[in-house]
Amino acid sequence: MMWFHRLANFLLRLILRTLLRLTIQDMENTPATDTLIVAINHASFLDPLLTGAFLPRTIMPLSKAELFKTPLFGWVFPAYGAIPVHRDAVDRQAIRQSLALLRRGDALLVAPEGTRSEDGQLQRGRSGIALLAARTDATILPVAIWGTQSFWRNLSRLRRTEVHMAVGEPFRIAMEGRRIPREQLDAITDEIMYHLAELMPPEYRGVYENLDQATEKYLERR
Repeated sequence: MMWFHRLANFLLRLILRTLLRLTIQDMENTPATDTLIVAINHASFLDPLLTGAFLPRTIMPLSKAELFKTPLFGWVFPAYGAIPVHRDAVDRQAIRQSLALLRRGDALLVAPEGTRSEDGQLQRGRSGIALLAARTDATILPVAIWGTQSFWRNLSRLRRTEVHMAVGEPFRIAMEGRRIPREQLDAITDEIMYHLAELMPPEYRGVYENLDQATEKYLERR
């Protein structure tokens, strides 16, 4: 239902431009045709909406399975193309759907932290993103968003929220097609997360605040 996906993004852009003072940096970094994993931080429900609505690609998000059981989102999310994921265990069905999407050459939206950050600071990333990228040779595009945590407070005061989105340089994992041990998947995930951290102001970098520890042993620039 690509018509619904496009219509939803059009409406989202109208609504979000009205409610937010949004600045977007380096949108041109978005690859036009690559098989793509868009990696975002996750501090608010707005983060995936902003990314999907404004990046110049058709992007299908991974979304928590609980949302698919609600009366409204139970049909909106499938129509939009979202993939449900159960966060309390390894969700093999979500992995299979994500791999199929990427092997078609499409774009997938992933929040590597796995769950929303309560204080807006980066949490430790989970290794699912490294697994998906390694198995599909997908390009990874880091997108950092900050300012969304104050949305509800500002809305209650009829104020627009200042939100920033920064699009980083794309890269890929230099180990495509190999079975990668768990400890290496964790190391790759940390390298991906440091790419997100360097896009953000220091107060939002959380467990990745020390950029001096960042490496690129397993990554290569696109």
